[in-house]
Amino acid sequence: MREKIRGLLDSLRFKGMAQVLDQELDRAEREGTAVSEVIYRLLLKEIQCRKERSQGKNGGRSGLSGLLSITLVKGFVNRRMLTAFPLR
Repeated sequence: MREKIRGLLDSLRFKGMAQVLDQELDRAEREGTAVSEVIYRLLLKEIQCRKERSQGKNGGRSGLSGLLSITLVKGFVNRRMLTAFPLR
């Protein structure tokens, strides 16, 4: 059953949950943990993993400055954009 769950997690790209699946299921079997608590911990790990990945992709910043950087690279910028949204 674990392999089926792991396959579904991979299909959904839930990398954080996949990382701790065996650990959490083993813990639940050992401690008799409620299913809802196991699901909660898996989801919490997934959120943590996604936050870490998103911070790694954009250096912890987001918003218009990143969009403007992409725009500048592509060469589609005008003077109004530069004055309205200065780069940091």
